[in-house]
Amino acid sequence: MYNAYSHRMKYYISTWTNGKEIDDIHQELFLKVYSNLSTFDVLRGQMTTWIYRIARNTSIDWLRKRKRVNVESWDNLCEPLGNIFSDVSAEPLEQLLSKEKQENLFSSIERLPSSEKRLTLLYYYEELSINEIAIIYNIPEGTVKSRLNGVRQKLKRTLEDNT
Repeated sequence: MYNAYSHRMKYYISTWTNGKEIDDIHQELFLKVYSNLSTFDVLRGQMTTWIYRIARNTSIDWLRKRKRVNVESWDNLCEPLGNIFSDVSAEPLEQLLSKEKQENLFSSIERLPSSEKRLTLLYYYEELSINEIAIIYNIPEGTVKSRLNGVRQKLKRTLEDNT
């Protein structure tokens, strides 16, 4: 289980904080997961959703305890996302333009408020469903859809302004 979720959880935790805290929160997360594994109810949801919920709550608890300012680290997330936009059949000039658009997108995502970054991470990078995100954040599905739409519109405006 650790091998299956470790990398994804570190990315997610990095949207809440940075530095050494990521490893501490990551460790605390998996201690909680293993100690509470018997309470996981297969009928209520997927393991992924359950672990993300624990990661979210652990990150929030950690920040409350430490009373630190939330500093996000988006760089580690953007690197694996980079391959999404690559087109091996494109001409070199088209690839260069595509790379520039991709860098603008990542730069725009980096400037999003942390809550919108996390939403973007879960939906586009982790490919969680609207329902799964709603469960993680304990909000209605309509709210998730509305927030995602808002993020898309904000990114679209930002990207149009940069061209």
